[in-house]
Amino acid sequence: MARDRVAKDRIAKDHIIPVSHLDLDLTANSGQVFRWVKPSDIKPPETKVDTLSSFDEANTYVIPAAEHLAVVWQAKPDELHLYCEDADLDFWKRYFALDVDYDSIIRRLSSADTRLAEITRVCDGVRVLRQPLFETVATFMASQNNNIPRIKKNVARMCEGLTCPFPTPSELASRLSINDCGLGYRRQSILDMARSWDGLQLQLGKSYAEDKQTLMQVRGIGPKVADCICLFGLGHTEAYPVDTWMRKADAKYHFPLVHGIEGIEQQFVFTWMRLFARD
Repeated sequence: MARDRVAKDRIAKDHIIPVSHLDLDLTANSGQVFRWVKPSDIKPPETKVDTLSSFDEANTYVIPAAEHLAVVWQAKPDELHLYCEDADLDFWKRYFALDVDYDSIIRRLSSADTRLAEITRVCDGVRVLRQPLFETVATFMASQNNNIPRIKKNVARMCEGLTCPFPTPSELASRLSINDCGLGYRRQSILDMARSWDGLQLQLGKSYAEDKQTLMQVRGIGPKVADCICLFGLGHTEAYPVDTWMRKADAKYHFPLVHGIEGIEQQFVFTWMRLFARD
């Protein structure tokens, strides 16, 4: 299978990385990403991606993140193929949190509760990603009181026709000043955030409590969105986003929260509730 380029004028290679506890399909459906797409869903003139017909559809995703772009797939459970530029390899390793010891995390969750042990078995492969911060803030602000299919459409419209995979703050502010991208009432708060991004960014990167408090001072960011940003964009694994699925889980099962990894626990439970829970 010929795989010599991902993007026009950008040479890419297939990097094979040993992994454990990573399932791309489960992670794609865990509610933390809105921009992973299958190769057949890509229109080359819009994304600058070519030769995508050479990639198998099964368990393969085209992933844009900030200015980075990769095609990823798993031919075997213990290998991750990262088809990207050499210069981007460290970015993608960090993005997939490949330095995090999920063996230890799963042991801790499994020992805390028998149902959690079953959930980590069924949902083994869900990983909390480390996503670019501005993109995380903008996309989760767009997620407020919204459903995943519509969020994906809104975010795609935010990115339409741009040369980079995700707009810079100034690009997004310029776009939203003339087009609501289907965001409705969310548009103005995202526009205001993009215009004031430089100042907001300087206030972040502190403790979980401080970052959450700072984020909740931004119009359009409530407790749940702030926790999503803290977990997926700032690496605070103790952040525990609570939505409808998690309220149902907490009310019915009363899961114990495992200190320091509450957010990773949340992703296992959230994914299980959406995809597998029957009782």
